[in-house]
Amino acid sequence: MVLAFVVLLGTVACKDDDPSDNRVPCNNTTPTWDAKVLDIVANNCWGSNCHGTAAPAGDYTTYNGIKPDLLSGAFARQVLDDRFMPQNGVLPDSTLATLNCWVANGFPER
Repeated sequence: MVLAFVVLLGTVACKDDDPSDNRVPCNNTTPTWDAKVLDIVANNCWGSNCHGTAAPAGDYTTYNGIKPDLLSGAFARQVLDDRFMPQNGVLPDSTLATLNCWVANGFPER
């Protein structure tokens, strides 16, 4: 019994540090920028030049454009915590859940 525990512990401890292996599925999905989030951002953030191409408030048309606000926590704070964004409406709970899962998993691109 102790030997089995030691072998199991060694296997877990030597696990590859690939972050995609550590993602937490939410509602049986693991959202990524490419698979789910880009569509949400396009439909809710690009309007009225808020976060479109070369927007002064931040260009969210690409993953690299939104990434500074992800890394600083500004995206999570304004969208998920304070629900200050989007300016023109409230996101449905299912959309907020997807974004929350994405952020909680380290906002994977693919």
